[in-house]
Amino acid sequence: MARTYILAWVIGLLGLVMIGGGIWGVIDLFRQEVRAPLKSYGGAVSMICGGVAMLGVMQLLDRQSAVRQDAAAARGRAAMVVPILLRH
Repeated sequence: MARTYILAWVIGLLGLVMIGGGIWGVIDLFRQEVRAPLKSYGGAVSMICGGVAMLGVMQLLDRQSAVRQDAAAARGRAAMVVPILLRH
């Protein structure tokens, strides 16, 4: 469970780095003296989109680890309740 949580945050950090790199690329293209053709912005925009997708994967993994923790806690409670019910 901890590995999934760590993996989620590493992917999220890399997603933020990709978004930052894409924004930097757009700004760099925009600041050029000679206007770059529109297709030149495709790489930077795709980096931003890839970063957003990585943040989505991070959220998925983070929620998955939270659900696993809740399920493990529920199993633990059930393991405590079942022997008590069997006593009577």
